[in-house]
Amino acid sequence: MKGAICILACLAAACAGSKLSVQARPLYATPSYAPTDPASIVIYAGEREVVQRVGLKRRFRTIGVLHWRSVNRTAKEIDAALREEAAALGADAVLKRLPTVIPHGLFARDDLFSGYADAIRFEEKPTADVVRR
Repeated sequence: MKGAICILACLAAACAGSKLSVQARPLYATPSYAPTDPASIVIYAGEREVVQRVGLKRRFRTIGVLHWRSVNRTAKEIDAALREEAAALGADAVLKRLPTVIPHGLFARDDLFSGYADAIRFEEKPTADVVRR
């Protein structure tokens, strides 16, 4: 009996599994851009990092908002999904906002995250040596 309960518990945990969803929404009245290569998209942790790594002279505009939810996913998997969606919008980079833990029932789960990011496009393309210090 205990063996059957353990097997059912393992199956339930496996079915819950790991999920990731990213929704990209272009901003209203923003021109459409041709899709870019996801490998070329740089992910920044905030506006301060953009200024430090790219400089104040480089101007950028937000062309879309990315909303993501994940269960049991690593940061690399989340970043890869954000790159894919931002590339479809024609972005040059992703500006991540702080993720939040979603309360689930009576207890907050530390494996269920949600967050927002901005898909940004540089008005003047930065050179590779400036972006990838």
